[in-house]
Parts: sequence; C-alpha cells; structure tokens
Amino acid sequence: MEPVGHATLIYMPWSASESSSTGSLYESFLRNIADIETAIVAEGGLHGTRLLVSISKSYNNMSLLEITFDGTRCRRDTLKRYANPQYSDASWLTSLFSDMAAAAPAESYSMIIGAHGSGWLPVGARPERSRAFGGRTASAQASVETLARAITESALRHTDFVCFDDCYMSNVETAYALRHATHYLIASTSEVMDPGLPYASAWKHLYSEPDFEAVCRVFNEYYRQFWLPYGTLTTVDCTRIEALATLMRDVNDEIEVGDERLSQVQKLDGFAKTVFYDMAHYVESVCDNEAKVSALRSAIANAVVATSCTPRLYSVYLTSLDHTYPVTTSCGLTISDPTGNSAAFEAKYGTEWWVATHR
Repeated sequence: MEPVGHATLIYMPWSASESSSTGSLYESFLRNIADIETAIVAEGGLHGTRLLVSISKSYNNMSLLEITFDGTRCRRDTLKRYANPQYSDASWLTSLFSDMAAAAPAESYSMIIGAHGSGWLPVGARPERSRAFGGRTASAQASVETLARAITESALRHTDFVCFDDCYMSNVETAYALRHATHYLIASTSEVMDPGLPYASAWKHLYSEPDFEAVCRVFNEYYRQFWLPYGTLTTVDCTRIEALATLMRDVNDEIEVGDERLSQVQKLDGFAKTVFYDMAHYVESVCDNEAKVSALRSAIANAVVATSCTPRLYSVYLTSLDHTYPVTTSCGLTISDPTGNSAAFEAKYGTEWWVATHR
C-alpha cells in the first residue's frame, strides 16, 4: 500500500484498574470518537489522511480500529485485537505503534492520547489520586519517557504532534522528555473535564494541517459555555525546549526560593502540596536578575505556540465547595522544580529536565 501524506493515531488505553472499571473514561472515549466522526462527515471525509484508534474496553483487551468515510458516513473496521496489553512496557508500546504504522503507512504521523494524566510523574506516583498517564494503577500507566522511547524506536520514529487529552501534561519536564519524539505537544497544565477536547469543533484544526491557535481557541470557547466552565490548553514547540533549558540553567544559579516567595507563585493544581507551578511566574518570583528573567520569559513565549485559559480552574482535589481556584497568570507551561510533594520531591531529580538545568 502506498503511503498517504498523513495519518492520525489515537491511543486510548484502559483508564481504570486491573479489577475495577471505577474511574474508567471508556464512555467518554466513545463520545470523543463519535464527535470525531461527526466532524469527518461535516468535512466531507478525511481528504487523503488516515485515522486509526487503539482503544481498551477492559483491562485485558485492546482493539485496533480504522475509521474510514464511505462518502456519506463513517465506518469502523477492526484491524487487530490484543489480549493482555502491557500498557507500561516500552517494548509492547513500540510494537503497538509499529503495528499502527504498518496498518496506515504515511509520510508523517500525529498522535492523540486519551487517558488520565499527571505529567512527568513516574508510574505509581500518587499525589493523592493522580497518575502518570493511563489508568488508576501502575500496571495500566506509562511514563512520558516510556512514550518517548516507544515512538522513537517504533516504525513511527517521530510525530508531528502528541496531543494529551489528559490532566497535567503541559509541563516543561514532559516537553523536554518528548523533544526527540515529537515536534509539538498539545496538553493542559491542569485538570481536564471528562468530555476532553471538543472534537466536533476541534477536529478540523487537528487532522491535516494543524492550526494550533484555533485548537486552543475552540477549546476555550467550548469550556466557557460548559456547565463546568473551566479549562486550559497549550501547544508547545518541543524543538525550542533545549534553548529554554540552557537559559533555565543560568537562572537556577541565582534563584532564591523561600516560603514567602513560593507562596506567591501561581499554582495550577489542587494538591495539598503543589506539584505544578506556572513556569514564568515561578521564575519571576524567585529570581532577582531581571535580564535573565526577561530572557527566560521570552524563551517561554517563543516555545509556547498557543495557549488559552479560563479565569478559574477546577480540581477534584480541592476541599472548597466549588473545587475551583483563580488563575491570575498562565504562561501555558508548568514546572515542578520547587515542589515539596512527597510523590514528586525525590523523583524530580531523576528527570532529564532537572539534569539539564542544574549544575
């Protein structure tokens, strides 16, 4: 089969635990797929691109589907079934991604991942009920390093973008870990409501020639009208993350992180001990060298291609009545350098980002 110009691969692993469907996003995933099909019909087809979906209905089963358009409606064809998927294993993911590339040979690929998420945190880490990305227990989770390896070692080799339709994935640690696996990262700094991306309106901006500003705009428009009007979405150019790391290493030579300064930094999660701080605001709050702050602020703006954020964000972990908190500043990227959260404190020293930005 001759390669098409582009293929979009959607990965929707099991999102609960080995023995329970509690917390499963499966029904939300089905609605996401239905919304994509609605958008495909509205667009009059896939226009020379291909669309594959790998989705788990239960912990022990995954199906690989292709969605096609017959001129009037979409069809779902099952290409392969997998028993006992190894969600956290890089070799298994590498094999799955190679299967997807073989089923839909293309000149370029993009990937959408639907799951629970907690950014760069390692598999099994739990700041309260959070997770790496995937399900609610370690065996159903994968780290961003595992994802990066699976992409680069599979037949895909690289993706145009990775879109995490998951909580807490727009952090500089994740962007840095994926810098060799993808050009762009689309993700949220904070929690994402169960409906996820509004694919009925966002799909046309994603599948062929992505318009990242439009994706962030329609996301914001959707959630401002949603009954829970909270959400944020960012697109990061991962090719610009190395330059950001170089500047951050210089800033780290001069920062002064005290409790008073840190308490003023915009927090973008609802954990009892913050893991994800707004990156630009963190640097502005703890570094007194204005020239270095200005240079880093410019580098963040250069790396963040598009971002949107509602005036308040939601967190299930907050004990307040409405579970929301105000957002006065949001650059689109978070950083976990100053975290004291027990799930993250030791682990942060092992991230590629930390190693690259501390002497």
